[in-house]
Amino acid sequence: MSDDSRPPAEDPREAPDQAPGRAAREPDGFAPSAPVAGPEALEAARGVQALPVLLGLAGHPDAEVRRAVAKALPFAGEPAPDSPRVRALLALCRDEDPGVRDAAVFSVGTLDEAYSPAVRAALHERLDDEDEDVAEEAVRGLANRQDASVLPRLIDLLETYRQPHVLTLSAAAVLGRPELLPVLAVLAAEDPDDPGIAAASEACDPVRRAERAALAWHLLEELAVRRPDLDAALVWPRFSADLQLEIHHGSGPLTYHADGLLDRAGQDPSRAAALVDAECPPGGG
Repeated sequence: MSDDSRPPAEDPREAPDQAPGRAAREPDGFAPSAPVAGPEALEAARGVQALPVLLGLAGHPDAEVRRAVAKALPFAGEPAPDSPRVRALLALCRDEDPGVRDAAVFSVGTLDEAYSPAVRAALHERLDDEDEDVAEEAVRGLANRQDASVLPRLIDLLETYRQPHVLTLSAAAVLGRPELLPVLAVLAAEDPDDPGIAAASEACDPVRRAERAALAWHLLEELAVRRPDLDAALVWPRFSADLQLEIHHGSGPLTYHADGLLDRAGQDPSRAAALVDAECPPGGG
């Protein structure tokens, strides 16, 4: 089944198109015996098997190797609040090299399970980093964690750049505070066609946010009446401004962007429920 209203599968983190040499042929995308001289291969590390090697290289004397480790750690190991990969990244957030710190703070900022007081403290520490890019990543990481104390810094980022970074706009949308509306209005006036600015503005508008939530809830109620056999729920993922409709049906779960589904249905929850009904035939066929 194809549905443009579902969330994109791509990951915002940069990764090389392919890892060179043997690493590209390994099942986990990483060869434990590969030479350390290839940071590109380290960046491509994936899976539980890569984690011990990456942790062992987190203190490597070559900054390029440490930076590659910081980029790869979010893709290795299993999510856990106080996992070895989180602890390694927190140490790399204090690395002497700004490029390593930048990669580590970015990685910490995007890990769903990295929500502990230690993570927040590390991100707050980097707000005053001498490297501007590192400080910006810290602002975004804290905004994603609903830390309202970074509002002035986030507003400053939005005011400073004519075209704010897409991740900054995303963080503004996730934080969803009305205090951001004035600066977003200025940006929207300068670039009315920017979808990131529009999405952030809508997410920060409490009236529009309540309307979206009410429509999504009505959609769920309509779906429960039409298809009580479906296991459906509304989910608001961490670090996201978008409500999702998750359905467990047939061979596996289906996920829709609630707003996108309602857009397809002309903002009519009954029609949106009918679309799901048609796309999820009884019996999981």
